[in-house]
Amino acid sequence: MLSKNSIIFITFCLFFSVSASSLASDLSGTWKLEIKDSTKESKVIANVRFEHDIAQSCISGDWRVVTLVSIDASDEKLFPIEQPLSYQIEGEDITIGRNQRCDSYLHLNGKLDTSNITGDYYAFGLKHNKLYGHFTLRLID
Repeated sequence: MLSKNSIIFITFCLFFSVSASSLASDLSGTWKLEIKDSTKESKVIANVRFEHDIAQSCISGDWRVVTLVSIDASDEKLFPIEQPLSYQIEGEDITIGRNQRCDSYLHLNGKLDTSNITGDYYAFGLKHNKLYGHFTLRLID
């Protein structure tokens, strides 16, 4: 039989782990997305929101809609910010991508955080996989 202190400790650990994972996957609000090319030059800056609606995708997974709020800078050759985007959360990872164009995927992949997310930007398909740059997401409201 567990002691009172053991029960309190287990309850605390369970509460903390659930709270931490809830915070990590809470993407409410508006986020500033900045994408830099391989030379670390800023190419795309936009404000986005993460919705709960299911997104169309050619790739398997639990993809949800990313809504474009505004664009401050855009380089459509590097990243087509105005095309439909979706996101997926798997554990502590978030992936944002152009997933409706089959076999020509563009993904931003990073670690979840409550207000600042960083990661890599890459393209992949049937016969290619290439790192194009890096990205940051910052909660702005």
